[in-house]
Amino acid sequence: MTAHAYGAPQNRQLQAQNLEWSQINVEGLSPAEVENALELYRTIVQEQLDERSSLSKRLAHSYLTRTIQLIPEATQRQAQRSVAFRARLLEEEGVETYESLATLRGSSQSTVRTWVARQREQLHMFTIDVEGKTFIPKVQLTHRGTLNDNVTALIAPLLKVGIGSWGLWSWLTAPTGLLSDEIPAKVAETSPKRAVNAAELYAEDLRDAKDRTA
Repeated sequence: MTAHAYGAPQNRQLQAQNLEWSQINVEGLSPAEVENALELYRTIVQEQLDERSSLSKRLAHSYLTRTIQLIPEATQRQAQRSVAFRARLLEEEGVETYESLATLRGSSQSTVRTWVARQREQLHMFTIDVEGKTFIPKVQLTHRGTLNDNVTALIAPLLKVGIGSWGLWSWLTAPTGLLSDEIPAKVAETSPKRAVNAAELYAEDLRDAKDRTA
């Protein structure tokens, strides 16, 4: 699966949006000002697509280069599956950087870094680190770059039992038997209490598993 396969639908979506925007009149702005704003938006979207594709390739190379010669063949296959799993999350689910989130929120990067750090300390948000760079999974954000409260309610119970960021991201965005094979982040939007109950049950399972292996 290549970055091109993911990028094509996005490009078609951008083209459709361009056709719609070409028919919009924005009160108080000249056509040139509207076009400049749209061009900035298109640039940001394209940069995000390019960054996700590049990040997935760097992740695979970095992870496998460190481990491939040091571990048995069976473990190598497991490592390769882990890389593919993480690449899927990065490319299909999407992330924000401090830079892109600052643009989305109309704020400075320093303000965004402080905000993210505070939310993370309060267990309202999780981030992932790849090659020394911090990324904020979009699943926990609204389209304006604020916290999605319904999803945030699922995060704290799982962080409290020590789940890793990649595992948490996966659980939020994949079907689970605790919700009849529905996706927690989506259920959180339509049935918040049911989603929270599932998160608490999963956290309890993780806690019991830790106790058994302690």
